[in-house]
Amino acid sequence: MYTIDALTQARQQIDQWIRDGQSVLGRVIPSLFQAIEGLSRRAEAAEDDARRVARELNELQAEATRLREEIEHLKRLRAEMAESVERAVDEIGRVTADLVGRVRESGGKPFG
Repeated sequence: MYTIDALTQARQQIDQWIRDGQSVLGRVIPSLFQAIEGLSRRAEAAEDDARRVARELNELQAEATRLREEIEHLKRLRAEMAESVERAVDEIGRVTADLVGRVRESGGKPFG
């Protein structure tokens, strides 16, 4: 009888372990699925953010390229303007020197 009692007790213990295991799994598995769903949502949101940031980066790079081109254009214009001003100043200097020379030649008298 001792053996039957031991077997019965062992069976009861095994049945209890099975019930405990099912109870634990019943609580753990749903929370794992919830965690997986939450992580999936976070991953999708991160991917959406990454795509948005990539678009913004592309837009900013295009804007930077456009601004660099504009800067180069403005530098060329500035150089052209400086050249024009230099030619005008040279011409003014030449005309002024010519006038001073004429005034000296005329002895300070009006000429015309």
